[in-house]
Amino acid sequence: MSEQLEIRRASLDQVDEVRDLTLRAYQKWLPVTPRKPRPITADYNTAIHRHPFDCLYRNEVLVGLVETVAHDTELMMVNVAVDLDCQGRGYGTRLMRHAEALARAKIVCHPPLHQQTDDRKYRALSKA
Repeated sequence: MSEQLEIRRASLDQVDEVRDLTLRAYQKWLPVTPRKPRPITADYNTAIHRHPFDCLYRNEVLVGLVETVAHDTELMMVNVAVDLDCQGRGYGTRLMRHAEALARAKIVCHPPLHQQTDDRKYRALSKA
């Protein structure tokens, strides 16, 4: 069976799916960080009303998402999450490229794109 990938905007009634996927994606970081990553503690009931969540589906199953926020002339990635069982397949890269395409299409980015992140998380990711 071939892999069918599609990115679709999350609807308001998908808040539980968005939250559950994000919690699964960040579980491996809980033992190695001094405090919970922001996506673990986020209020998704509020966020889904304020920010777009673009969801990546593989064969109609949610495997990843990117949450973006427009600030003035920039687009910020608030969260990129890929289901723990699907990490390492390039889905995070695909979602980041999707966010970059959104930024270019809306001509809102200068510099092109910012990602909200914690330096310790970046260092941990680069060593993983």
